[in-house]
Amino acid sequence: MPANVKQYLRNMPFVSALDRAQWRDVRVVALALSLAYLADFMVTTTLLLRLHDGGASGLVISGLLLASVLPLVVVAPVAGLLADRIDSRVLLGVAGAIQVVACLALAWVQNTAAVLALVAMLTAGLAVASPTLNALVPAMVDRNLLSRANGIIGAATTLGLILGPAAGGLLVGLSDTRMPVLLGAGLFVVFALVGLAVRTRRGTHADVAVSGGLLEGLRLLRADPALSRLLVLNAVLILLLQITNVFEVFLVRDTLHASAAMFGLIGAVWTVGMFAGSWLAGVAIRGDGGLLRWSLVAIGLQAVALTAVSTVPNAWWMAPLFAVGGVGNGAMNVLRQTLFGRRAPEHARGRVFSAATAVCNVAGVASLALGGLLTDLVDPRVGYAVCGALCLVATLGYAPSLLRLARRLEPRATQTAGASAPSTVERR
Repeated sequence: MPANVKQYLRNMPFVSALDRAQWRDVRVVALALSLAYLADFMVTTTLLLRLHDGGASGLVISGLLLASVLPLVVVAPVAGLLADRIDSRVLLGVAGAIQVVACLALAWVQNTAAVLALVAMLTAGLAVASPTLNALVPAMVDRNLLSRANGIIGAATTLGLILGPAAGGLLVGLSDTRMPVLLGAGLFVVFALVGLAVRTRRGTHADVAVSGGLLEGLRLLRADPALSRLLVLNAVLILLLQITNVFEVFLVRDTLHASAAMFGLIGAVWTVGMFAGSWLAGVAIRGDGGLLRWSLVAIGLQAVALTAVSTVPNAWWMAPLFAVGGVGNGAMNVLRQTLFGRRAPEHARGRVFSAATAVCNVAGVASLALGGLLTDLVDPRVGYAVCGALCLVATLGYAPSLLRLARRLEPRATQTAGASAPSTVERR
């Protein structure tokens, strides 16, 4: 992360009035995730362009996106359990090492099957790091300040998302596909080192009973109506949004005849909107009821943006629509992370986050497989129009139930949901 950006985040008004020491780990996690997502999206964009420009079919493109999601489902049964039981710094170091090895191999391997396998390996590292970091953040600050912490982390993460696709597209245009992949390996080395600097720790008490894995996480999700209902709607959004991810490269490159650099920049515009959405959600929204209500608004923004993309005459018109969708996406990420962090029991937080990730990524896997088939049957514009409209219908249909639940939760916004459990958090 550039020094001036890090300084900006550190001096945000809602941070400067708080105890700096309390937020030190929040800034470290923000830096680590910014680097990780920059590297991940730069490498993924590079490989996407390599395969497309090499004449790969829609099924191969879908396979690449599937390889970047499937490990999140496959590893989920053990990832959450590891996050609750093993020293978090050990897990982050191992995850970073896995990602470095995968990137180094991807820089030289050209065989399509091997590339897909290595992308899956790259994602496996993320599958371990994600529930570990998600479970750590609520232990760093008071639960009433959790939305602020997630806002900082979400804003920093989107900086990586902004730079990653743009860097991948631009570097491919200026050189070849090897340079951005090697640069990604270097960034993952830094990610691993920064992750080791996090002082807050979980999973360091061997005497705390941890069992149940994925099934325990799913049980806890089902027992909480706020978490379970939001998760279902979020999975529907992911199902439809991931289908448009398969269509995107064909819409930009083939239908609208834009360059590789433009493809990367358009993806970056979405993440610019995510930065704004993350910051606004972190500053303005409080209480479990408010989190649910604004989640509906955030998903609705994405639905409208996806539908409107189907009508654009050229790639430049995608920019404002992607910005609007990105605002909803960034806000939704912070709202979801905050609600889950506030309501999940501390002793099982890793398993709850891992189970939620598994549910969402099952939807993602299904959508990528479906998207790969649809690209050969449906025009990209039609694909965007149908997915956006279905997302909007789902949001409107689910709204009454979530709004009633939000009204019931509002008077208890300051109460702790879920049973308390022995803490396994340390600061050293």
